[in-house]
Amino acid sequence: MLCNSAKTRYDICEIGRIMYEKGHSPGSSGNISCRLGNEILVTASGCCLGRLSAEDVIAVDMNGNPIDKKGNPSSERFMHIEIYKRRPDVNCIIHAHAPKSTAMSIAGKEISSDILAEAVIHIGEKIPLAAYETPSTNELAAMVAGKFTDND
Repeated sequence: MLCNSAKTRYDICEIGRIMYEKGHSPGSSGNISCRLGNEILVTASGCCLGRLSAEDVIAVDMNGNPIDKKGNPSSERFMHIEIYKRRPDVNCIIHAHAPKSTAMSIAGKEISSDILAEAVIHIGEKIPLAAYETPSTNELAAMVAGKFTDND
């Protein structure tokens, strides 16, 4: 069930705060979005997830164009939009730069999820590894979205 815009903005801020406090998105890395019908609420570009306010959550259409005239939406919104287009069952995306996951990616090591039964059920047998691609590009958006066809 989709929530209203004000509640969703609040929830995005809370999720960002928790991620930041747990060290999953240090500095201004990462972004969060939620689909509300034909609009997407996405965190603003360059924001620290630990210090988000409702004004830092920007509404965009399914082409990435800002609906809110305040703020600048995340440059990675196109990656979120591409995932939403390919996965109608997905209504929220959390893009983190968790240090340990980032280190595994840089080392070219896939992360096995079979250490916990819950992880296999919710994620699949392995967490896919995405090759490096220039940030904020259509190539990155398409490549990452392709990793979510069989995985969450």
